[in-house]
Amino acid sequence: MIEQQAPGKRSKETEDLNARIPGGTSAEIPGGISGGTSGGTLADAAAASDAAAKLEFMPSARLGMDSDAMLTSLTHYYTRMLGRRTVRADQPFLYQALVYATRERLMERWNQTTIAIEKSGQRRACYLSMEFLMGRLLRNALLSLDLTDEAGEALESLGVDLEEVCEAEHDAGLGNGGLGRLAACFLDSCATLGLPLTGYGIRYQFGMFRQRIENGR
Repeated sequence: MIEQQAPGKRSKETEDLNARIPGGTSAEIPGGISGGTSGGTLADAAAASDAAAKLEFMPSARLGMDSDAMLTSLTHYYTRMLGRRTVRADQPFLYQALVYATRERLMERWNQTTIAIEKSGQRRACYLSMEFLMGRLLRNALLSLDLTDEAGEALESLGVDLEEVCEAEHDAGLGNGGLGRLAACFLDSCATLGLPLTGYGIRYQFGMFRQRIENGR
């Protein structure tokens, strides 16, 4: 038998459950997530659950942008993430450590931009291209962050030249023609103008295809 409940009337089971919900819970992770409930009713608990699903990780402090901060990041990734002990420029690990140190600073600004766009309700454009000839990205990223000199000084303290480390990067094989270069120029131009644009490519299963002309076709 199913008993229907009149609108606005709470069942005894609901009241018993409400009585077992604590008056409020809270949790906080330093430099990370914080949240809580004001508790008391099922509606409060549901609202708290919905709010918890929207919590965001927020770094406690911005990363430093001087040579000492870059050296600290380089050392961290080189030793603790990549497991290296001696500095050798003839191996890719120093290049990878510099990439990670640069990328985390880019991500701070990327997240801030994303949050600002979402809060303002601004529209975003998406650029779909079969090719993207972006070139080598590490030097471009350091230039955009105004970190070229600082990264060079950090590496110099380790007895390594920045140019030598950057030479370890290969061109990304994301195109082979003018279409890819044009797509890259569009992205660079929109970034310079501060326009929210995301580039989308195609993930080929067997790499980029080869094009050739046969019988004039």
